[in-house]
Amino acid sequence: MQGPPPSGQFMGKWSGEYPASFSWHPLIDHCADVAACFESLLKIPLIRKRLARSCGKGDLTPRQIARLSELAAWHDLGKINRGFQEHHKGEMAQRRGGHVGEAGYLIEKCFLRKDMGSTSIIPMVWIEYE
Repeated sequence: MQGPPPSGQFMGKWSGEYPASFSWHPLIDHCADVAACFESLLKIPLIRKRLARSCGKGDLTPRQIARLSELAAWHDLGKINRGFQEHHKGEMAQRRGGHVGEAGYLIEKCFLRKDMGSTSIIPMVWIEYE
C-alpha cells in the first residue's frame, strides 16, 4: 500500500522514505503470510519431522501443524504499539519503539504460566490436545 496507513491500521513491513515514497504492508496480512509459509514448510517431511523430533515426537499431526502455524502468525505481536508504528517517521526518532521486548513483556505478564512448573510459553498440552 502506498502512503501512510489510515488511523487504526497497523504496519507489518514498510519501505521507502516517509512520506514521499513510503509503502507498507498491513500487519494482519504479514502475519497471515508468515503462517501460510510456515504451514507450507511443515508439508516438507524432513522439516516437519525434525521439528517434531526437537519436541520429542516422531511426527506432527495435522492439528499440531495447524496450531503451530497459528502461533507463527503471532510472531510480530509486539508491532502493535505506537512507538513501533511511528518510528519510520524522522521526527519520532527519539520516541522509537521496538517489537520484540514489547511482545516479551506481554507474554510474560499474560501468558507465561510459571505456576504450572514450566517456563514454556506455550505448554505442549495445548499443541497436543486433540
